[in-house]
Amino acid sequence: MKTVNGTKFVLTDHAYDRIKERMGLNKKAADRMSVTAYYKGARHKDLTGKLKEYVLNSMEDHKTKGDDPHVYGEYIYCFVHGGVPGTGQHVVTLVTVMTVPNDLKDQAIKIQKRNNKVEEKTSESADDSEDS
Repeated sequence: MKTVNGTKFVLTDHAYDRIKERMGLNKKAADRMSVTAYYKGARHKDLTGKLKEYVLNSMEDHKTKGDDPHVYGEYIYCFVHGGVPGTGQHVVTLVTVMTVPNDLKDQAIKIQKRNNKVEEKTSESADDSEDS
């Protein structure tokens, strides 16, 4: 469990098992990776073509409870949003992690690079406006 910018990140036991099995990461690294995937991963609205179709179909086929898939690297991270009643705290729970199929990995990496370029331009614009 990790809190970043007022958002609490939680990994289900199932999500941790999948990360350990598929990536070989320990609990602390899995926590960090889930936060990175959430903030830097491509959201389903950013996906296109066969990759988008695969992600949406996979979530349906596996009856995944995640409502907010992010693609980061070669993996699909399925998150659920919620809150702690009475506290106003936002909670993001990682439900599971799936592997992107080999024939779609190039597309996933291309989308990731495109998103990173947009982030860099956005942060450069913010830096320029702060200098003024």
